[in-house]
Amino acid sequence: MNHPDPFGGPPANRRPRRYCCRMDTLPPVVLGDRTVFVDSMRPVAAVRNSALSIQFVTWPDASLPPLSATTRTISEPTGVWVIYSEIETLWSLGKPRSTAVHIDQRLTVSAIDLGTLTPIGADGRGLWCTAEPYPIVERMSDSGSFDPGFIEIGGDAPLEDREDLNRTPPAEDRSRTSPTTIPRLATPLPPTATAPVTLHRYQPNGNVEYLTVDRLVSGIDVVGDKLRFTYHPTGPIERRDIGGTSSSFSYPVESIDLDLTGELPSEVVVGDHASTPLGRGFPEEWLYTHLSERRAKTEEDEMIAKIDLSTVDNCDWTLPAEDEAAVSTYVASVLNHLTSLDEPNLVWTRSDNQVHRVRSEYRDLVVKVVGNWPKTEVVAEFTCASKGTQQFRLRVPVFDNAGRPRVPQYLTVYLTEDLATRKYGAPDPATAFIDLRG
Repeated sequence: MNHPDPFGGPPANRRPRRYCCRMDTLPPVVLGDRTVFVDSMRPVAAVRNSALSIQFVTWPDASLPPLSATTRTISEPTGVWVIYSEIETLWSLGKPRSTAVHIDQRLTVSAIDLGTLTPIGADGRGLWCTAEPYPIVERMSDSGSFDPGFIEIGGDAPLEDREDLNRTPPAEDRSRTSPTTIPRLATPLPPTATAPVTLHRYQPNGNVEYLTVDRLVSGIDVVGDKLRFTYHPTGPIERRDIGGTSSSFSYPVESIDLDLTGELPSEVVVGDHASTPLGRGFPEEWLYTHLSERRAKTEEDEMIAKIDLSTVDNCDWTLPAEDEAAVSTYVASVLNHLTSLDEPNLVWTRSDNQVHRVRSEYRDLVVKVVGNWPKTEVVAEFTCASKGTQQFRLRVPVFDNAGRPRVPQYLTVYLTEDLATRKYGAPDPATAFIDLRG
């Protein structure tokens, strides 16, 4: 859906919106003689041409993953893909789901549900996706298995008010409690070849093509008139560190260039093509570093930053019908999560080889729900033993601006880290609370 330039019209014609009216854009993407600015939270892109005039493209009714998602772009010679991939939330189960929106050179929009596939690149004929985006280290020690007796013993232990056990000891204290001898590890097994994968190439019209590659592929880029496949010949290579008591891992990565301008073959064997070693990286680098997004090399674009979206129709997500039962379930989950902040912690100490039931650092806890869906928030007010009598107020929006649940899986871990590292501002003069966002 296209829209005119947003800089005209009297203020009286501007209608109020639920969220901030300024664009919050991802890095710009060049599409021919145009530059595309995709908003990170709303279904809208500002498209600026060489004459510096602006058009808007919106997709308010595009399908989205069930849970809140991050937004990124993948460019290709004839368009831009906007990828929405689920974040890890309190309700995440299994692999995250993704959807994709395609904007072509005519500014036509199409949307595709990718399920649990991960986008790894795009060319002029579609978006490449895989179910296996990177190798996994499948190593699990039996000695590290969870002992449910730990909880039973800890629950019976007396409550101790020991602030020293609620904090990580200094490095010199940890070194004094470390064992004097560490057993040497066995010789590592040789790496094995990665398993074949079937890649999916989604065309903007929803049609899908398939290509089997005999090694795991983590990236596809357009290089000239060819496609560059980044693949992993083997899984991680394990090496013993000096002394033989610990291991490090490296991850071989190679690439091949293929001419796939004709009919797509059913299979590619990487050994049939000249390959180029790309070094050894780490898993968290693989997913996004290969994407050759041709972005505009400009400073902060003041014109885009000044755009007022209150003059643009259909730039908010179309909300689904409210499911009161589901909303209540999501809110209750967050409530339970935050009301447990002041529950005792179970801490094992090496000095006495005992589990201690230690009083939480969170005190004077009050948790309440404010607002209606989709603006529902769970608010926790508390003091923290290590911060004296200072009062804190944590606001946790349960849903995003599309009405989907968005609370991070490690909400309380992030809260603890923010308090420990003092990542918060000054108290509000009107309330004396320091406000935090979850």
